[in-house]
Amino acid sequence: MAASNAAAARTKTSKVWEHFSLDTVNKKITCMVCKAVLVYHGSTSVMHEHLKRKHVGQLNETEFDSPR
Repeated sequence: MAASNAAAARTKTSKVWEHFSLDTVNKKITCMVCKAVLVYHGSTSVMHEHLKRKHVGQLNETEFDSPR
């Protein structure tokens, strides 16, 4: 499997994926809470930071656990 397809083929296990949709063609993620579009670099770090900074009062605290 090519490296570019590896991320798309992986199972999304992090809870943050419940709040984002992925556009693999443009390498962008969209927050389903506020519709913010962010660049996807292959990890969930950007998503975790976005949720912590923008939605701390709206979402369950367990969803803000740091990425592994």
